[in-house]
Amino acid sequence: MTIELKRRAFVRTGCVLTAGAALATALPLTPAAAQTQTPTEGRKPVTYSVKPLPFDPKAIKGLSEKILVSHYENNYTGAVNRLNAITAQLAGLD
Repeated sequence: MTIELKRRAFVRTGCVLTAGAALATALPLTPAAAQTQTPTEGRKPVTYSVKPLPFDPKAIKGLSEKILVSHYENNYTGAVNRLNAITAQLAGLD
């Protein structure tokens, strides 16, 4: 049992050291290096468009056309619109 605990502690320490080394290599060496990155201001955020229904709602047996169209318009279209709003909010952040 103690061998397993020591092994787990070793693995955890190794993972922490590996993650720390990867983070250290990703960070810029000087503060000036961080300022050379391209600013995101002025970029237009990606917008998503609503795609048309890939099937004829009248042709689906067992579900009414009204329910299919309602769910498409309210759920899918609403989700795409919300995704566009969130994308615009994120683009406004630095």
